[in-house]
Amino acid sequence: MSLLFPPQVPRFDVALRDARSPRANTRLLAAQALANPPAGARDEACAVLRMLADDPEGAVRSLAIAALGELSDEAALELVLAHLDDSVAEVREFAVIALGRIGGDRAVRALARALRDTRPEVRFQAVESYAEASPDDAPALLVPLLGDADARVREHTLDALGALGDPATADAIAATLRDTTSAVRFAAAIALSRLDDARGLAALVEGLDEKDRVLAACEALATLRAEAAREPLADVARRILVPLVVKAGAAGALAALGDARGEEALRAVLTAFRADGRSYAAELVGRHRVATLASDLVALIERPRGSDPVVVARALAALAPHSDVARDAIARLSERADDVGRAARGESDSEETT
Repeated sequence: MSLLFPPQVPRFDVALRDARSPRANTRLLAAQALANPPAGARDEACAVLRMLADDPEGAVRSLAIAALGELSDEAALELVLAHLDDSVAEVREFAVIALGRIGGDRAVRALARALRDTRPEVRFQAVESYAEASPDDAPALLVPLLGDADARVREHTLDALGALGDPATADAIAATLRDTTSAVRFAAAIALSRLDDARGLAALVEGLDEKDRVLAACEALATLRAEAAREPLADVARRILVPLVVKAGAAGALAALGDARGEEALRAVLTAFRADGRSYAAELVGRHRVATLASDLVALIERPRGSDPVVVARALAALAPHSDVARDAIARLSERADDVGRAARGESDSEETT
């Protein structure tokens, strides 16, 4: 019996050679490798990726253009602009995304035109890219797209406006709570919660009963600290047949409301037999300052049981001003020279990697 293994991404030096292979799959893997060049090899990687951006295969073009965007290759701007009219929809989408990453005046102008493109996949990708490339000007151009004929464009626009956080857009966002598409209504509620606006509360509570929305709903309700959501959240937290990560999300929102049932449910996730949800619960304990669970976090440092010790250490650091148990634990952990010690000392990710 033979075993089939997925093809491996080649080493960088091999990828430089494979980029000229007659086999499309080999060129695809080469583009994937070139997207993550070693230190000092970025320019060489970009040069080969620019070649692959005109590959006969759409999948190769897509990956190469995406990589050029991630590498912010300004020299690829003309090439990326040309692919806004590529024959393959996926390539057009990645070209729009790449423009947002590359930035600059020409890219911003092209993205503004893309917001009015007749092709919906170009418009909905242009929303996020324009918001990224020109956040100060974005609200004025994005608000009209809340009435776009394509539901995906409306949904992406709401996501972008929520991330931009401009209070002046709140009324326009709230108007879409009457949209005919439930995904758009839910996106509007999430966007409003990011503006600390509770007008989408009903849609968020409805989202608690939908498995693909429940976690986002819990996070938004925790932000709003809405009293009206207390009992619906408690119902989710005490359900048996839900993933532990969902139970943790509901429990965290309850904790944000100061409801003791949140503490109880978070402890249940932290001490559960299954590990799924344990790290998330630890994060929420720190975020919502549930100091009574400090001892449970210390126990996870001593015996992680599938949790991430770095996440647990950060949670303990957040609790330290409110808990003697957490403060003592952080004093001990801060002496460590590993990632846990760095987290306990409150060092940022950038400091950890230097």
